[in-house]
Amino acid sequence: MDVLILAAGLGTRMEDLTRDLPKPLLPVKGKPLIDYAFDLIKPLQTENIYVNTHYHADLVQSHIRISLSVKKALQSPLVKLRVLIPQV
Repeated sequence: MDVLILAAGLGTRMEDLTRDLPKPLLPVKGKPLIDYAFDLIKPLQTENIYVNTHYHADLVQSHIRISLSVKKALQSPLVKLRVLIPQV
């Protein structure tokens, strides 16, 4: 099974909160929002995890690279994680 995590929104309705930080990285109870998505897919039998990004894509990509949540979500060495960055 493949999983797509949508993380490309501008967060315009959250104006002040998302000026310098993309919505997927906003902390909720001390944890970035995107980490909750990774927690939800941990029990799934995934082959590929795709994360589409746009606004502050570099920050999202950096977080994913170092996130312990992702490492736990990728329990199988067969799972591939791909961060999708739009071509401008």
